[in-house]
Amino acid sequence: ITLVEPGPVVTNFEGKLLEQVSTAEFPDTDPDTLHYFRDFYLPASRELFHSVGQSPQDVAQVIVKVISSTRPPLRRQTNARYTPLIVLKTVDPSGSLYVRITHCLLFRWTR
Repeated sequence: ITLVEPGPVVTNFEGKLLEQVSTAEFPDTDPDTLHYFRDFYLPASRELFHSVGQSPQDVAQVIVKVISSTRPPLRRQTNARYTPLIVLKTVDPSGSLYVRITHCLLFRWTR
């Protein structure tokens, strides 16, 4: 068994989903949450997919390599550009480091 971890994959589904939620109304959401969602999370998601996203074909190629391997790995990331964030999860199993760094990237990184 191999866990294939693709990270962000650029597809029509992802693009349509981001577009749909950017114009959706969320009447029961408090203003602060809506502000963070629209003004921070959505732009950061678009930027993440644009900068480190990969194609479905790239993911499929890695899956084919794993399937045809005589000794497949336990885990396989398909996107080297996304590896620094994945490493944070293994360095600190509690997840605190990953959350802190992604928080800084989202709220403190100059675009």
